[in-house]
Amino acid sequence: MKRHILRVTIIAIALTLLAGLIAGSPTAFAKDPTTDQIENAMLAVVKIWILGPDGKAFGGCSGTVIDPAGYILTNFHCVGYTNLYGKDDSGFKLNNGDLYHPQGWVIVGPTKDSRKAPAPTYIAKYLAGDPKLDVAVVKIFRMYNETEKLPNALPLSVIKRVDSDKARIGEFIATVGYPSVGGNLISYLPGQISGFHDQDGDGNLDSFKTNAEIAPGNSGGLGMNENGEQIGISTWGRVSGASKIDRFKMVNIAEPLIQKAKQIGSSTTGGESGTTKTPGGTTTGNSAFGKIQLSTACKDAPLNNPGVTFPAGTKTLAAIFPHSGMKTGMDWGSVWFIDGKAVAGGETGRSWKDPADGTFCNTLANEGAALPNGKYKYALFLQGRPISEVEFAIGTSATPPPQPPPQQSQGILLTGQIVDADTQRGIPGAIMHILIPGMDDTDYDAAEDIDEVLAAVGVADSSGNYKTAPGLARGETYILIVGQKGYQRRVLELELDTKDPDVTKLKPIALKKQ
Repeated sequence: MKRHILRVTIIAIALTLLAGLIAGSPTAFAKDPTTDQIENAMLAVVKIWILGPDGKAFGGCSGTVIDPAGYILTNFHCVGYTNLYGKDDSGFKLNNGDLYHPQGWVIVGPTKDSRKAPAPTYIAKYLAGDPKLDVAVVKIFRMYNETEKLPNALPLSVIKRVDSDKARIGEFIATVGYPSVGGNLISYLPGQISGFHDQDGDGNLDSFKTNAEIAPGNSGGLGMNENGEQIGISTWGRVSGASKIDRFKMVNIAEPLIQKAKQIGSSTTGGESGTTKTPGGTTTGNSAFGKIQLSTACKDAPLNNPGVTFPAGTKTLAAIFPHSGMKTGMDWGSVWFIDGKAVAGGETGRSWKDPADGTFCNTLANEGAALPNGKYKYALFLQGRPISEVEFAIGTSATPPPQPPPQQSQGILLTGQIVDADTQRGIPGAIMHILIPGMDDTDYDAAEDIDEVLAAVGVADSSGNYKTAPGLARGETYILIVGQKGYQRRVLELELDTKDPDVTKLKPIALKKQ
């Protein structure tokens, strides 16, 4: 088979592969991002479909991918009710901090092309958030189509977060997301920081005022600076008197919640029960536990000393939670943790004996003595699967102080289109295999397990568009093997430079029919 070699250096990438994108593009103003920076930022934004208690989608939001493992930053009001904007109008009769879906699920559709609407692709689960700050973090844990396996490396573009405390009035800021008006495609609307705001009234600034137009649906999306980096979370809402409030939540206030979500996400992955339907469809709920509330004793209502921080000397803790759809004999469990260590309970081994619907209370005591100071967690399980949890503290703060956002590097993701050489139309399902540096097509053909020689993979969608994952290292040379049934395989060589962008778009790769 004839071998087709494409040698690509940084000069070639800049002048050849991206020529079609750069040619004829307008010159950026001094404080505006470039067209490439805007395009790359859009690829890190996702569409979010909000799910209600019955699993039916009833609204839309946006989110920003902040970690290649599938962590997404958004607004709390995209997953639950916050009283920042008045009474709950969802019809679900929620209290402040309650989640819309019992398990905090949302549907996620990644941006693949700014000219195409995203499709429901993943299910993500709420891990951490704060209704007072209107910030939440969710994590992808399975495919939207339950018959599909979640890949080990998700083909997601990640945005870089930078220190929002350094932003000044008059500087550039833009909102990137999926507004609910004007179509179902992603939008980019530039503006300036016009001031600062303490929206929750706690004495600490948490938001940027702006003249950028933020619309419903943009909520939870990207607030980007002139370098295409995240400094804010687009936030839209209404306050009393039906006046619109559009702000960017400063990304720094989300940092403790991001770190908390990663701690939870590393130990609670996948396996959740439940069903969802295409946005707009219907479903029936399964057995579920609701939001856990804390107290120092089991009381019906109101709770005794509810809160997330208890004073030193507390002798008893009570976790109170609603339940629905439970069946007699169903296996469940609950675990109390202190400073990350399980001290009481178990994930399995308890047989459900209470009514199907109602409220349950579980307590923790220390034989009449004070419970130790520290950081606590109470977690609920159904049939060994994590369902709900809450973190709190005794004699110490449960939330760490904000820290400067870490500098992230996901490597380089490749995007582009695989087309038919004769028709120039995209080839659905075409595959790009990227080999580990130092390996070539002879190693590929000889491999007993293809995964052992692969550095990354890209699979074309119905239009032939692909995005590879995981990220590729800069300064390395890779062999690309591109093919599809009924077409001649192509073998290409790609050299990546240290200055290549995180998302590098290649020219279309044409395959000839056999």
